Amino acid sequence: MKFAYWIYLFVLVFAPLAFGTTESWSLITVEVMTGLAAMVLFCTLWIGGERTYRIPGALPLVLLLGFMLLQLVPLPPEIVKVISPSIYEAYRPVLTIGGSEWIPLTINQRATLHEFLRIGAYALMYVVTIHLLSSHVRLKRTVHVVVVLGVAVALMAIIQKVQSPGAIYGFRVPTEGAPFGPWVNPNQYAGFMEMLCPLAIALFLYYRPRAERVETVRQKIIAFFSMPGGNLHLLISFAVIIMALSVFVSLCRGGIIAITLSTFVFIALYSYVRNQKSRTAFIAIICGIVLAVSSFGWGKISAEFNNAVGASGTISDGRFEIWAACWNVIKSFWATGSGFGTFVDVFPGFRIDSGSLIYDHAHNDYIELLTDGGIIGFGMAAWFVLAVLMHGWKLIRARRDQYAVLLGIGAFTGIIAMLLHGVTDFNMHNGADGLYFFFLCGLLVSAVNTRFSYSASETLLNRQSKQWNLWCLGGCTVLVLSTCVIQYGVLRAQWEYSQVRNIYISPVLGKSKISEVESAISQAIAYDPWHGGYSFTLGALAWVEQDRDEALRRFLLTARKQPMSGAALQRLGLLVEDDSLAGVMLHEGYRRAFNKDELALIYVEYLLLKGDRDTARAVIIERIGLQPALIRKWAPLLERFDFSNRDMATLLPESVDAWIQYGTYRDNQGDVEGAGYYRSKALTFVENEELVKPDWYQQLIDFYRRTGKVQDALTILRQAVEVMPQIANFHIQLGDYYDQEGISYRAKEEYETALTLEPGNRAVMSRLRKMGLLDAY
Repeated sequence: MKFAYWIYLFVLVFAPLAFGTTESWSLITVEVMTGLAAMVLFCTLWIGGERTYRIPGALPLVLLLGFMLLQLVPLPPEIVKVISPSIYEAYRPVLTIGGSEWIPLTINQRATLHEFLRIGAYALMYVVTIHLLSSHVRLKRTVHVVVVLGVAVALMAIIQKVQSPGAIYGFRVPTEGAPFGPWVNPNQYAGFMEMLCPLAIALFLYYRPRAERVETVRQKIIAFFSMPGGNLHLLISFAVIIMALSVFVSLCRGGIIAITLSTFVFIALYSYVRNQKSRTAFIAIICGIVLAVSSFGWGKISAEFNNAVGASGTISDGRFEIWAACWNVIKSFWATGSGFGTFVDVFPGFRIDSGSLIYDHAHNDYIELLTDGGIIGFGMAAWFVLAVLMHGWKLIRARRDQYAVLLGIGAFTGIIAMLLHGVTDFNMHNGADGLYFFFLCGLLVSAVNTRFSYSASETLLNRQSKQWNLWCLGGCTVLVLSTCVIQYGVLRAQWEYSQVRNIYISPVLGKSKISEVESAISQAIAYDPWHGGYSFTLGALAWVEQDRDEALRRFLLTARKQPMSGAALQRLGLLVEDDSLAGVMLHEGYRRAFNKDELALIYVEYLLLKGDRDTARAVIIERIGLQPALIRKWAPLLERFDFSNRDMATLLPESVDAWIQYGTYRDNQGDVEGAGYYRSKALTFVENEELVKPDWYQQLIDFYRRTGKVQDALTILRQAVEVMPQIANFHIQLGDYYDQEGISYRAKEEYETALTLEPGNRAVMSRLRKMGLLDAY
């Protein structure tokens, strides 16, 4: 049992410190070590003849894992069409070409498989926590370890924010995100800390010295510091303040709201259960947090919340657009979901804005649970959490042991905090946060059941028959071995692919290079057969070698593994001989694509070749409306299909950027007249824009000057000064014009206005000195 416990502690400490367990190697370590701890635990119980405990919420947890496995099982298409018509529709283009092969209830088997391994490890963490922490000695030690870990991470995060805000541990600079503490995402850091802070509050109350009633304040202070535990009480209060402060410093709005609400939840639960107000202790800790945050500055926090409010006073947050699109996903996959872990695959085909920004998650754990698992998956997960909370609350009210009650309330509150934060973020999909959520669930059950005084039994939990030891040991062994085999294959496949990933596939590749790439990719597929990207690369090689049949086979295999892969569907559309089927595949590829801009061009070219200019125009207008810069990339294609200037004028949206971009393209092509027309026309749409950019006027001013149209440049410059009088550069340019024309008093006015806007502008001072205003400037 001792060996299992040390492995267990290693996982708890390792998960947050390993960059929040956001990378493959750290997640694999957590999965394997958690499984190993479970294997050692159940093996020890079996050898020692001890029985396992009856675990609250075990049934829904097992059913949830079973449902995830069911999503992986291939079924006849006719059955899938009845169970989940949307899953069938996702595979239908593939079935049209490849025949009626069996298909699973997920649009990405690989993603669902890895999600099963992750949730399986979390389930083992829950089970192991309940069994190991049935001993009050291990329970107290574990709580102390995680609280010390929490305050250490919080201190490090605050110091990192001051000294090296862009680097984790002072040396690890992430490629994206704004790191805070060991996490790349400050929201996930806040999720971790808000779970541990209630545990620290519980210890703060437990170790509070109980002094007899004294008369004066001086006597109270002396009694407080002379009582055993007074120093420890102050130390824990410091830990609570630091942990809460770090959440505010992270500037995570959801985390700040969650930790604030959960603190009041803790106070309410404690007051209700113990019928004690404990005003002094709670007021002291709240005042300490407020003072600590005040030293950081409320202005930054206020500014962060104000960023979520638009100019009209309404809440402006991109999450609402994501959630609106997710509603379409939920309606389509309402029963069984699209498959756990498949949000990134399914979302592009349902998003409302048709943009190209990739969203890995829904920024709402509940919505993503519905999109991935449907009503069935959501119901099982909710059943598990409610079963744990109800069991915990029932015993919190019944127990009289102060430590059990306080720790139970702390764990209960930490779970509530995570559930609150799940409304605005996806912390359950972070490796460390998800692990600690299940740890808190196990800690809640352990805390309210463990006996802290001498008794014949260490816990109130009932035991099961001895045969459950073998069942649990067998299940853990299968899960751990499966994890090791699958994750080893993933790592080995990544290594094989890394040998050739930088080789650009093109017709100029020699045969030796092509053979090298094919060999490496084939090895990668052997180790990680569910990865669609490897098959796609082999299809691209066959495409380059003009092996049509092999390319079709490889792209079809990719589409079977990832039916929402837009690139694979479009390649299939270009290879099939049936024109109507090709059109469907190209359109579906564009609709489902991650990067719609790239595949939209292929689809538009196909439509134009087939003479369907109306549909092509609709796609062009949609894409350019979202990305005006695309017009410069697409213009050669449109010219090749004889789009006239009048056609281009109808394609361009009433957007300043779009007309400027096309004017720049015409300028680069040597069409000075066309460039002038489109660039000047762009300014007529300024009223349609929420934010006016100085560059819109400057580009036209520079163009007119370059082409010798000085008066036109002056006209635009005066417009710019009128529209944006706060831009000093426009006043300087207008002053230069008046200075050249000998209108000194007007030049002086413009220069002085510019200097008022930019008091330290040395160039303006120099101009004024040259005008004889040396003493003044």
